[in-house]
Amino acid sequence: MEFNERIRKLTVLIVVVLLLFGPINLVLTQQSNTIIEESPLSAGIVDINIIDLGTLPDDVSSEARDINNLGEIIGESDGYPCYWSIERVIQKIVWPIKADSITLSEINDLSQAVGWYDPYNIPAPTLGESRPFLWTPMVGMISLGDLDGHEGEITDINDLGQAIGWTYMFTETNTKHAFLWTSDDGAIDLGTLGGDYACPVDINNLGQVVGWAETSTGEIHIFLWTPGGIMEDLGTLGYGYCFVNGINDQGYIIGCVADAPKDPYHAFLWTPENGVELLAPLTSYSSEATDINNLGQIVGYYYIDDGLKMHCYAFLWTAESGFIDLGTLGGDYSIAWAINDLGQIVGSSSSEIYFRHAVIWELPQQTTGIIINVIEDLVEEGDLNSGQGTALTAKLESAILLLNKGKLIPARNLLQAFINQVNSLIATGALSQEEGDPLINYALELLNLVSE
Repeated sequence: MEFNERIRKLTVLIVVVLLLFGPINLVLTQQSNTIIEESPLSAGIVDINIIDLGTLPDDVSSEARDINNLGEIIGESDGYPCYWSIERVIQKIVWPIKADSITLSEINDLSQAVGWYDPYNIPAPTLGESRPFLWTPMVGMISLGDLDGHEGEITDINDLGQAIGWTYMFTETNTKHAFLWTSDDGAIDLGTLGGDYACPVDINNLGQVVGWAETSTGEIHIFLWTPGGIMEDLGTLGYGYCFVNGINDQGYIIGCVADAPKDPYHAFLWTPENGVELLAPLTSYSSEATDINNLGQIVGYYYIDDGLKMHCYAFLWTAESGFIDLGTLGGDYSIAWAINDLGQIVGSSSSEIYFRHAVIWELPQQTTGIIINVIEDLVEEGDLNSGQGTALTAKLESAILLLNKGKLIPARNLLQAFINQVNSLIATGALSQEEGDPLINYALELLNLVSE
């Protein structure tokens, strides 16, 4: 059967199912709970596995900082940047140049990781030393240049290969501007909010950027930049102090807020519809949301004061279950840095033996619905490799879950992000036009269905 004909028949079947039975329900499969130690606020609502990712040989500590939808992880072991493959085999990242320090910040679904390094033992440029780079498991390190001799860092990259960071290169007054980088156009100035500097933090697959910037009056506000638009001032969301960490494809923003810079801070979720929602229990001393995925699941960390010392614990927040402690490897410390669209969370935890090891927490996974079968067929027939199929499947699974909840606008945004990723795969040659068009047409038919 021709693939386009299979697409049409499946689309008709989905429409019939939706009309007769309502939204498609995805079944959840349970996993055994292997949490060794629970903190005082552990909710015990869902089964969560915690797995020790270990360290490089002879190292004593490690940290996992980001995970993509393929399951690839970046982080560090005893201060050295490292990479965990899909099979969770750790390897030290070898650099072609000598550097005083190297920082990996994010990895996308194209297996592209970004960060910055400080060149070793050279006279500092007029405005600093940091240099941005891109790294892939197959190619290794790719320098993105010295930004015309100026300092700069890359903080995030989306699944279209669009990266964000900051640099001094756009002005002659030592002001730090946010920039958007693409392989075609290089670094593009995103400006500021009228003050001397702006620092972007996260970019979603629709090209929206969030960060913080100085205003003309010297205040620090968070901003939202949209392609084709301007840097929008979101203020401090009604608080005296606000720090932003992420934005998902629905435009939901997370971070922490406080009444004043030195006051205890609190993890928050901001949505255009509902504004600010504080996430952590008021019994916690402080908390911060560090990442949000396209299902609206949020991770971060919070502090508990037992009268003797502060204890830091990782948490997960969902709209259905609320605040959930993620537990530890047996010690009194854990922290969560990132969550992908499959519900895999990475960070670090202590045990009774060692201070800190990189860990991954795994939530109960979704089984595939009828829409996902299309992607699975492409993988089985060799039209897509397994990594490409996994990345595309994650976006469609998230869209379906949002449809089940009646959240049509976020679902449309995710379907559009899916289309953007397919177009990117076509542009890079990973997919031919003939292979990509049916996927795009299928997503467009679903968009039309959602819009009716």
